[in-house]
Order: sequence, then structure tokens, then C-alpha cells
Amino acid sequence: MVSLSGGDTLPSRTVELVAECQCKANRFSTRVARSRLPLAAIVCHCSLCRYLTGGLYTSVTAWPDGDSSRPAEKKDENAQATKTPPAIAREVSAAVQAGRLRTHPFSTNYNVFFCSMCSSLMFFDGTDEGKETYGVFAGVLDNTRVPTQSGGDGDGTDQERSMPLLHIAHNKFLAGTLDGGAMPWLRDPNSAGSLEPPRMWMVNRGQSQEITEEEAMFKLFRKKEERKQQQQLGGGGSGGGEDKVQGGPLPPLPIKCFCGGVHLVLHSPRSGGGETRNNDQIDSATGRRRVITCACESCRKATAGYLTHWTRAELQDVAFVDVPNNNENKTNSTRPISSFPSTLSELAASVEDRAESPGGPTTLVLYRSSAHVQWYSCGRCSAAVFYARDDEPGRVWIAAGLLKGAGEDDGVRLEKYLSWDFSRAGVGFVEDCRGEWRDRIVDRMLQSAEAWEYTRG
Repeated sequence: MVSLSGGDTLPSRTVELVAECQCKANRFSTRVARSRLPLAAIVCHCSLCRYLTGGLYTSVTAWPDGDSSRPAEKKDENAQATKTPPAIAREVSAAVQAGRLRTHPFSTNYNVFFCSMCSSLMFFDGTDEGKETYGVFAGVLDNTRVPTQSGGDGDGTDQERSMPLLHIAHNKFLAGTLDGGAMPWLRDPNSAGSLEPPRMWMVNRGQSQEITEEEAMFKLFRKKEERKQQQQLGGGGSGGGEDKVQGGPLPPLPIKCFCGGVHLVLHSPRSGGGETRNNDQIDSATGRRRVITCACESCRKATAGYLTHWTRAELQDVAFVDVPNNNENKTNSTRPISSFPSTLSELAASVEDRAESPGGPTTLVLYRSSAHVQWYSCGRCSAAVFYARDDEPGRVWIAAGLLKGAGEDDGVRLEKYLSWDFSRAGVGFVEDCRGEWRDRIVDRMLQSAEAWEYTRG
């Protein structure tokens, strides 16, 4: 949404920035000076961000406060400045009071805010280096076209005629990913030649070791030879038949959200006899579950990022676990305590019954984006958990960011258990980004992933 002033031929000096949740119950907007674009964004790869969203990372930028009508700061009797909260703080607070947004503490310094109906993660607030911070998650930003100063909207497909809205300035907390996590896509997502690639930090930005892309290739991205050495459980790559899973079933993988309200396990896709079931969920070359990558608008609003990664599973492979809800993202037991629903109708009924009678085995909530599509998330912390469709009544798509390996050396991508497709052809609904600011980032992400897969061999 771009406003024009001084006639219909020249873009105005400001651009309207819009954040909207998936169900459209929450919509916030502000104006940002064109001279401030692109806005600097930070990508965090820490485990807490994965468990908060269901994605492999979070991407955030400071929300520009364009409210020029704010009153001047008042002073109390001791001449101490009394700050008036920025417009976004007042608007978010009003939405919480009205029940449209929910809030959950992320840390001692930060709170997050998400839609009470569809669970889209929208904003955070807190303190950073002693300063109050109000930020927005990139996934809920409208995919608006931003014309260049020279005008010329063109046909909506020419990236050179539009300005980038975001510039990813930093990738942080890379050390804990072990295998780089989402870095194949996020090494250099900025526009070629016009913006610097993001800086890479092993832990927090400015407070830990900074590494180059070349160093990252050796420190985080395991080569094929190294992956072959890590086949205690049947292999560690997404490549050819030499890595195919052998032997009995792999250990169950915990599915756990940030707050622990959703805590399940995903069992190996095998029959009782130890043979992998032959279906489209399994990569026949590796015996692992396929990962599906999607660029559609609904998925990005569900997981707050640019690309979303899912793995499909039969509901019969999902089970509850006998551990208490807590804030620790560790699993001490995988013993099923009750039977998980085996069909979507049973799952929906159990979640809706629990919503009417709080205190059930999980904090799952259900949002129906259409008559035949279901989204399941944690109603307490917002994490996306399942995507499901009525035409697949016995299966769900599981958010890959909630899965955790059984071993301490398992990286974020869990390549012992999951088969990844890094090709552009393997990404769904890329056309949703075409002609808008997100087109630039997603296109570069897909280029980066293909180049990374070729480089690692």
C-alpha cells in the first residue's frame, strides 16, 4: 500500500507499512519514510525461536512509530521525563484488552503478542541494551510493492523497479544449530549488488564470535563425508541411496512447543515388521520423511518467517508423552499415556472439546482458514504445530521447527530422520511472492539453497 502525493506520477515520501494476521482479525499500520528503507531485520536461529514459531528461525524488524500526533513528553514534579508509549504499544495493549491479541513471556526482557483466533505471531516488546523495543515479525508484513523514487510500477514482475522493504542485517545464534539450520537459505538473502550480505554470529550479535560465510561452511555445514561418519542411526544426509536408512525403526522425535503445552512424539514411519511404509511421505532413496517447503502467504503468517518447512505424517505415528508441561524443551520419556486421535475429525473434536473444558492433555487450538483446511497451534505460546486438509483425513503436516533429535549431535535439520529438497522446484507457491518486496528475498533464498547444496556435494 503506497500513498501518492503531489499528483499521481510521483511516489510520496512515505510508505504505509501493514501488519496483518492470517485471519485478518488484527491489522496494524504505520507510515515509514522512504529514505529509511530498507528496514534492517534480524534473523535468530536459536532453539527458543524455533519452538515459539514452528519455523527454523524468526525474523524481526523494529516497528517504525509514525504517529506524529503523539503528545510531547510530560514531566513530573521532580522534572523526570514521563514517556508517552509509542502508538504501536497503545494499539497492541488495546487489542489485548479487547481479546484480539494474546501475550506470552518470551524471556525476562521480552513478551510476544499473537492473534487469539489464528495464532499468527505479530509483535514483541521489551528492552534491548536498556532501550525499549517494539518489533514486528516479518511473516505478518503485507507483501506490498514499493515503487522506486523514479516511479514506474511496470507490470509488477520487474524486481529492479521496486525497492526492498527489508534488509536482513544479521544471522545470530548459529552455534546451537550444529548443521546451520536454515542457513542454506539465509546466507545471503539480500538484493545482489545493492545490499550487504548479513553478518553471521555464533551466538548473540556483537557479543560473540563473528564468522564469514567460508568459515560457516566448515564450522556449521557438514560435508557429505562427515555426514557419512554420523550414521549410527542409519545415515545423515538428504542425498543418494548410499545414505539409505537400514535396520530397525529410528527413535521417536519429540514435538514440543516453546511453553511445553504441546508435547507429543513422532514415531518412525515403519510397519510392525520394521519395513518403511511405501507412501509419498517417505523419500524412497533415504527411507526418511520428506520435508515440504512452502512460500505461501498463509504458511508465512502461521510461522512468522519467509519460507515454512513441514513434514507429513500419519496420525497413527503421533502420540502423547507422559511428561509434565513446563518451560524446558527437553524430553525425559516417550511412553504414550493415551491414544492420539487417528483421524482429522477426531483430532478437531478433541481440540474443540478441550477448548470448552481447559486442562486437557495439550494446549492445541484449531483455526479453520476455510471449510476444508485446518491449522493447529499452541493457544498459550502461538507455536504452529499442524497443518491439515480434509482430503488427507488420516495425516497432518508437522512444523519442522518443533521437532527435536534424539541425540546430542543432531542438527536442526535432523538429516538422520528427514529428507530435504533444496531445489527451487521443491518449493511450493513461490508465485505468492511475485512482483512484491518479498519476491527479492525469497528468490535469493532459493538461489542460495541450491548453491549450498551443490557446494557441499
